[in-house]
Amino acid sequence: MSERSPIEGWVFDVQEEARGVGLWLVDGQGKAQKFFYPFRPYFYIAGNQSRLEAAMRVLNQWKVPIFLERVEKREFYSDRAIPCLKVSTDSPRAYSKIVKALTAAREGGFELYTCDIPVAQLFFIETGMFPMARVVLEVEEAADGSSPLIHSFSLRDSPWELDYSLPPLVIMEIEMEGGRGNPSHRPMGKLVVKVDGEELVIEEDPISSLKEILSRHAPHVILSRWGDSYLMPNLQRLASASGESLPFGREPWGYVPRKRGRSYFTYGRILFTASSYIFKGRWHLDLENSFIIKECGLEGLIELSRLSKIPVQRMARTSTGTCISAMQVERAIKDDYLIPLKKTQVEEFKTADELLTTDKGGLTYKPVPGFYEEVAEIDFASMYPTLMAKFNLSPETVGCKCCPDAPRVPEAGFRVCTRRKGLIAKTIEPLLKKRQRYKEKIKSTQDPIVQEIYRRRQTAHKWCLVTTFGFLGYRNARFGKIEAHESTTAWGREMLLRAKEIVEERGYRFIHGLTDSLWVKKEGMKKEDYQELTKIVEEGTGIPISLEGFYHWISFLPSRQDPKIGVPARFFGVFDTGKLKVRGLMVRKRDTPPFVKKALLEILEILSRAGDKREYKVLLEEAVQPVVETTMEKLMEGRMEPEELSILKRLSHDPLQYAHGTMMAAVAQELLARGVQLMPGESIQMVITDASAKDPSSRARALGFLDLPHTYDRSKYREIFMDAIREVDLDGVLESRLNPEDESTENQPQGFITYR
Repeated sequence: MSERSPIEGWVFDVQEEARGVGLWLVDGQGKAQKFFYPFRPYFYIAGNQSRLEAAMRVLNQWKVPIFLERVEKREFYSDRAIPCLKVSTDSPRAYSKIVKALTAAREGGFELYTCDIPVAQLFFIETGMFPMARVVLEVEEAADGSSPLIHSFSLRDSPWELDYSLPPLVIMEIEMEGGRGNPSHRPMGKLVVKVDGEELVIEEDPISSLKEILSRHAPHVILSRWGDSYLMPNLQRLASASGESLPFGREPWGYVPRKRGRSYFTYGRILFTASSYIFKGRWHLDLENSFIIKECGLEGLIELSRLSKIPVQRMARTSTGTCISAMQVERAIKDDYLIPLKKTQVEEFKTADELLTTDKGGLTYKPVPGFYEEVAEIDFASMYPTLMAKFNLSPETVGCKCCPDAPRVPEAGFRVCTRRKGLIAKTIEPLLKKRQRYKEKIKSTQDPIVQEIYRRRQTAHKWCLVTTFGFLGYRNARFGKIEAHESTTAWGREMLLRAKEIVEERGYRFIHGLTDSLWVKKEGMKKEDYQELTKIVEEGTGIPISLEGFYHWISFLPSRQDPKIGVPARFFGVFDTGKLKVRGLMVRKRDTPPFVKKALLEILEILSRAGDKREYKVLLEEAVQPVVETTMEKLMEGRMEPEELSILKRLSHDPLQYAHGTMMAAVAQELLARGVQLMPGESIQMVITDASAKDPSSRARALGFLDLPHTYDRSKYREIFMDAIREVDLDGVLESRLNPEDESTENQPQGFITYR
């Protein structure tokens, strides 16, 4: 036997092997090396003897080693111990196929548990390791020259640490030249690669060039734009056609089998997720196929991967809901619970009156539209997750049958178990604490780089906590129950009402309330007075609350249909720190043309200098008006570039299924005719060419294939721009000066888009 040696580094990735798993480690010098760990994934089967025999007939068909053990585990909802059969195999690659075969044969009456957890995630849960954990491995060289064998390991890290170190990572960026729009929606451009401060434009023989770059720089991370949907499949096809291999992974077969792109319906919208190109021994992260990276950066992604035990590449392509679900799964396994294959809980029967009482959602007030000065915003910190932890709101605790004297949820009336602490509370309590500690560190740290790292990590926590509440009522959630969801919103309404009563009892005017936030005002009060008020509200509700900020001014906007009615989530204002807060304005909407967003951001930045309404109106006339006029002049003279005019739309149907000739349908069909494959949920970019044209195909064109020079509909874009200006134009100061009604463009030529 060869001598064992310790190796220290960070767990970079884990992949399934024919026997056990392959573990990639990156050491302090950035060297990546693969090791072998003899891991056996497992699942459970429950049922009487005849049903277990039916399952055994399926298992006997497999030619891989299968190990059986009789054990007792607890059923999640009833908390009672039940006998079951633990089935494991030392062939992870066969694991999911065995489970699939058993799932198809469940007419035998047996039940499967803890069986659909990815092998890598199960490995991390069982061993205690996690992605990017710092470890010391005791390894032994293999006699056949394969990956060294891990005999033992020790952790030097915890997923709950705040300040953890990471290895030095070489990052390579790759994208197609020509902007950030989808490259499949425009003519093919050149390949652009950035690594080690060097930018390379590849015009010919991209496969050989990429192989040389990968060999020379040996990057740990490949950041791409549209890599999953466009770059990787096209480069792979190009390499195959030339008879070459493209070593994006660190092994001869460097790709993990990818999932196909799919469209799906969620929360009233059709979304699309692209196929996944995941590499072995090297991360591929598509910036356009990762919500988490867009919102939280690489720092937030690594943080969530460490907490969820989901490998980084897969975490990048999943939702924060999947992250919190993975954390719940880990907690359930550690508590010795069986995890059902399918959700078995259904909504309890309710009368119409009961539905009206329980299914109200969060409490929302309609503010009186107007401009308010010296207003404070008070926010409950992670209100719903905090309530779920504080009041033990979990699918197995709400609607308790074992505690007849248990306290009831306000309005809803559900009993909540006092004997058993819920899975949800156990999962989110440490997350709430860690997020709060990061927020404290942001305030106490002077280094802006470190502050930004902390901010991204706590933002990742925020999204996880938000989706924890959403998953509680999601019909397909593994640990979801609508009554627990309704109980959380019931307590939320109760807390907002308590807070409203407290501030009004102390003479404050309640201006607006929105789920977990209050806007209040009292003449002569300073910021310190409002901070003292938050302490009083926190004592009265028992829920952490903080002063979000003290506004110099805030404007609540009216409904577009009725100027007397306020809209809860349409407002903008400036804090005493100079920071703007904007909600519901066109500047935040994804389909607003870039030139409109740019002008609005400049306008809002100017208006943020105002200390009161008088200064606001002065700035509108003296500083904002020139911005509006300059933008309008450029628009009407036809000097706007196509990218400035692009409008982003998401397809809700297959392009051929649109019954009406809308602009979006026409552009989708144009792209389809050019050979672009489109799926429901995908986004397209278009330019309005003639909104009133009789021929639908003439109303708009796809941005990427817009022939230059080309016309655009100045009148329609002016209408869009003026709608945006009206949101900040108090008393119509700007609109009256621009007099759009008097400046007819009916007989004027359309603007031309030209190359500069």
